[in-house]
Amino acid sequence: MHLLAIGHFGYHEETITLPILNALERLGATLHRVGGDFAFFLPENFADQPRHWLAGLPDALDIYDALLFLDYWHMGVPMYLYRSIDRTSTPPFLGIGHGSAYIDGDLCLRIPHARDYEDFLWRIYDAVTFPPSDLVRRSMPDHAQRKIHYAPYPIDHFLNEQPQFTYAPKIYHVSRWRPDKGSDRFANFAQYAATTAPSEVTFAATGLETPLHNIKPLGWLTPDQLRQLARAGGYFICDARQEIFPNAVVRMFAYGLTPLYRADNLAYSALHLPERLAFTSYDHALQLVADRTLATPDDWAAFRAQHADNATQLAQTILAAAQLQPQPEQSRPDIHRGHTAPPRKNTPTSANRSGGASDPHKVGFWGGMV
Repeated sequence: MHLLAIGHFGYHEETITLPILNALERLGATLHRVGGDFAFFLPENFADQPRHWLAGLPDALDIYDALLFLDYWHMGVPMYLYRSIDRTSTPPFLGIGHGSAYIDGDLCLRIPHARDYEDFLWRIYDAVTFPPSDLVRRSMPDHAQRKIHYAPYPIDHFLNEQPQFTYAPKIYHVSRWRPDKGSDRFANFAQYAATTAPSEVTFAATGLETPLHNIKPLGWLTPDQLRQLARAGGYFICDARQEIFPNAVVRMFAYGLTPLYRADNLAYSALHLPERLAFTSYDHALQLVADRTLATPDDWAAFRAQHADNATQLAQTILAAAQLQPQPEQSRPDIHRGHTAPPRKNTPTSANRSGGASDPHKVGFWGGMV
């Protein structure tokens, strides 16, 4: 079975995209990857986007068993729809959910007529996967729910981490400094704490470039810098408006920083974080810090065990949505683990495909284009 994988899952190439693609390969899929769509919403990228969307756009789609848009909001979907017109066989259009104009605070709402475009997408797609988050379940309209397939998103990139959690009177915001990620809520919390918390409690934020109130700006940090920050001990606040999959939460938890999350924030329902780390008010969060309430290695081990098979579950959901059957590895003698061969021109397959010059690039186990 041959899948055309299109675009990116936002910024999360190594942490989300590659585990999904690798799991699909393990289940027998031959993957081909095309079509950039990285950070399409940033004005400085507007001029280059049509070129990225057209890069590798195949002349025919019926040689594939399914099209998989790695972010279902891909702005090149109409081009692929046009390619499918007047074809005797059109593969299913599948997408991976990364946001929605129906979720308050979502970044895509900065795009004019965002909800109109999304409604168009829901008419085109056969299926879209989302994590089983209460935020999605309660936000999405009926016409979208009919096409949503719920499956957990992968944490494979962090499975080998062995964090140790240490106390420090430090509270962090560890996502991009934007309202959809709860930046204004963190700022309000820090201002409130300035008059109520002990003076040794400090606040700092990644993504913030200049000082704000009593919050120290940390700018953009590399994964190694984030790891060092976590090892120094402390807490991070989870109170975003929109987190389809809270990748930053998983990362910092894996590195050893204790998450404190707002108990009624639906964005974190699919993670199943330890209940004792939930807060109901600013005072409650500050009390957890004062009591030195920390996550433990056992908490991480339980979290890791619960999510270890997420990539496989998501890949199985994608194939089921396309009505494709996983193929056990032992029955695939022509497929090398993680490095699959593209369709060869004039070589018959179960779907009588032919390859050729229009075949897009092939994805290897490392996820690069080869």
